[in-house]
Amino acid sequence: MPIFLGIVRVVPIWAWALMAVLAWGGYQKWSATRATRAATEATERAAAEASAREAEQRFANAAREASSAYSKNTAAARRVADAARNERDRLLDTIAAAPAASASSAACGTDDAAGLRQVLRECSGAIQELAAVADEDANRLNALQQWVKEVGAAK
Repeated sequence: MPIFLGIVRVVPIWAWALMAVLAWGGYQKWSATRATRAATEATERAAAEASAREAEQRFANAAREASSAYSKNTAAARRVADAARNERDRLLDTIAAAPAASASSAACGTDDAAGLRQVLRECSGAIQELAAVADEDANRLNALQQWVKEVGAAK
């Protein structure tokens, strides 16, 4: 320890003061650099979060628009199906109201109108169910394609 005390006595007080001021200045520069870096990082994080919120909003809007288009297409398909069902019912009523077969064919047992009406009802019902399923699948496909387009455009 006597060597250390010898060095302390040899170095003038102004050198110690200068060294303390330089150390304080170095600490202040380091502190300011660290604060500036932290502020820059916080600004970049805030910008990235804002960008992410904006992208999320675009995706939500695209999904909302695709859902709305799907609902509109489904409603239009239902209206068309209802119109087709009404037309089928009208046709079946017309067939049911058709005059019975002539007396000679009825006597021979060749009146096939009842069987024809039954076949027509079954066929039209099956076709209607098939059309409803096909319309629903087409609407789902269109909605999915629209959603993919809008999500791709939102990026």
